[in-house]
Amino acid sequence: MKRNVLRWSAVTMAWLVIFMLAPNLSSAAGLVFPERDEVKRTWNQLQDMNIELKTYDTEPSYKAPYEIGKVNQTMLEQALLATNLVRALAGLPSDVQLDDELNALAQHGAVLLAATDKLSHYPEKPADMTDEFYNKGYESTKSSNLSSGRDNLSRNVLDGYMPDTGRNADRVGHRRWVLNPSLQKVGFGIAGGYGSMQVFDKSRAEAVNYDYIAWPAADFPQQLFGGSHPWSVTLNPDKYEKPSLQNVKVQVTDLQSQKKWALDSTNNDLNKDLYLNVQLSGFGVSNAIIFRLDGIEEYTGKYQVDITGLRTLGGQATELSYAVDFYDLSQHFYPGEMEKWNLQFSVEKGWSYETRTGTNYFDEVNRPYIEKGSTLVPLRLVSESLGLDVEWDPADRVIRISDDKKEIVLKTGSQQVRVNGVETTVSVAPTVVRGVTFVPLRFVSEQLGLSVDFEESSKLVRIEREYVH
Repeated sequence: MKRNVLRWSAVTMAWLVIFMLAPNLSSAAGLVFPERDEVKRTWNQLQDMNIELKTYDTEPSYKAPYEIGKVNQTMLEQALLATNLVRALAGLPSDVQLDDELNALAQHGAVLLAATDKLSHYPEKPADMTDEFYNKGYESTKSSNLSSGRDNLSRNVLDGYMPDTGRNADRVGHRRWVLNPSLQKVGFGIAGGYGSMQVFDKSRAEAVNYDYIAWPAADFPQQLFGGSHPWSVTLNPDKYEKPSLQNVKVQVTDLQSQKKWALDSTNNDLNKDLYLNVQLSGFGVSNAIIFRLDGIEEYTGKYQVDITGLRTLGGQATELSYAVDFYDLSQHFYPGEMEKWNLQFSVEKGWSYETRTGTNYFDEVNRPYIEKGSTLVPLRLVSESLGLDVEWDPADRVIRISDDKKEIVLKTGSQQVRVNGVETTVSVAPTVVRGVTFVPLRFVSEQLGLSVDFEESSKLVRIEREYVH
């Protein structure tokens, strides 16, 4: 089964994203979920949109005369893409669209928040603000998801509204508005680190058939659900009676370790990590069951969720079960995807080096050095930092460096190197210093086939590797 689950039009970039749906991994009837490849493509597009991304085309003014300015179109499109991505992950229609009027309304709300410098759905009127501007801003703030402390609208969605941690965890209202099945149009605003998302729209023409909406659900990226995040299950009010905290029981099982978490009404203390709540207010859809596990740093692998104590709309006792399989987006690659590694360090200054995972530090024996005009680098550290496999045979003093396309075999003290079975001679033999094998920087570029840039004035080395899956 295929369905176009994510459409968006970009002024600055003409991209069309279509999710090809995988088999439904949960039992939420009527909902379908995207394949990992399409999630990764969308994730990469979100990251690519950050390149030279700016917040505004015209800066807003937070003091009289107040002006909403103009948010950059790519910033708005990125936020829309993030919104449609999370809806797709929940199995919902993800063809939500930007609305110019809602964007303008949201921008009034964001400027009002920036002017008062306070996150509130009911901000007071600044003395120098006109009634007309204030009324529009107030209309926005009382009917939107709000955020502070970020300068990117898509991060407001992914890092703010969807996690809904802290004091929001008892209701996850921001999340439930974003995952409202009837949502069709949204608007975004940003000003002075404050964000607004108009999300109360219910204009979707066609009703969505579902039993429940779970977050997380089905195949799910680790990057979008942290160990402290609350889970949520929203029951369709047309199919279920309102759930009761006294009756609902939740069991979650880590299917790898078989560890189990059992939650009931005695776990209704928000100050404790192990937490259960039933929330019936109409944040998008009522009938929300919310639970949080303890002792989790990062979700990996498959978890089974079993919820009992429910009743159908006809009064029949029922229960539901579903599985969530967490995977790491950084380790999933679709056919043809370009994977990139980088390594950067200074030969003469500092002890740190940068990779795609962040800042690391050389120990004393691994630090690169210059000898007789040649820059020597630690072979294993360079290879592993750039995603290559390294094997060391101490008996024969042989080193094997490989990926699935190339194998290099070299021996310390020897200028003979075998590349994919073909013998070649290098200008300088690998050298062992205090148990660490060093090779000239030229070896890295000529034999490992990596892109190497050496800045003579600063002695800064940049090494890059690209690999097509």
